[in-house]
Amino acid sequence: RRCASLCLNLDQLASIKVARTKGRKPFLKHATKPDDRLNFNVNVSHEGRYVVLAAEPWCLCGIDVAAPRDTKLDSLKQTLTATEWAFVDGDDKRFRALWACKEAFTKARGDGLGFPFADAEFTLIYDGDASFEASVAVDGATLPDWRFRGETLNDHVCVAARGPVSAIVDGEGAFRRTMAAPLPAGALDAPWPAFSYL
Repeated sequence: RRCASLCLNLDQLASIKVARTKGRKPFLKHATKPDDRLNFNVNVSHEGRYVVLAAEPWCLCGIDVAAPRDTKLDSLKQTLTATEWAFVDGDDKRFRALWACKEAFTKARGDGLGFPFADAEFTLIYDGDASFEASVAVDGATLPDWRFRGETLNDHVCVAARGPVSAIVDGEGAFRRTMAAPLPAGALDAPWPAFSYL
C-alpha cells in the first residue's frame, strides 16, 4: 500500500485496497491511477537478507530474490530444462539466477508457482560478474515481448521481469480489468532503474 501511495500520489492508505490473483500476485483493486501510470502494478519478494519490490506504470512486472542455500540441486531436477542444467553445471549462483528468472516471470503474469517451471527456458547474457539480461522461450517458442534484468546484491541474486499486459494469467479476471491500457511505444524497452537500497 505504501508503494502505491507514493507512486500514485494517493493520500489515504486505508483507501488502497489490495487483492491477489489466484497465483497470489498482489494488485490494486479499484484504485484511481494517473494517466501516465494506468497499468501500475507491483510485485514483492523476500528471501535471506533482502525484501525486494518492483513497480511498473505500464508493463507487467515481477521480481524475485534468491539467497544462497545448501539445496541439493538434484532434488530440483524437474524445474529446469536440459539446456539450463548444462548451463548450471553444479553452480549454485547460476541455478539461483535461472530460478529467480522463472519466479519473476510467473509472478509478473499472475500464475506464480502454478506454472510448470520446466516449460520456460531462459538464456542469460552476463554483463560482467554481477549483472545479466535474459530471454525466455515457453514450450520452445521465444517470447520476444519479455525483458529480464538480474543483479547480484552481495551474495543474493535478484531478477526483475517486464512483460506485455496480454500475458496476464488471471482465472478470476479482476487483475486483468485493472490493466486495460495499451502499452505506450517503447515501454518494454524503457531503461531499467538502478536498484535502490533502503
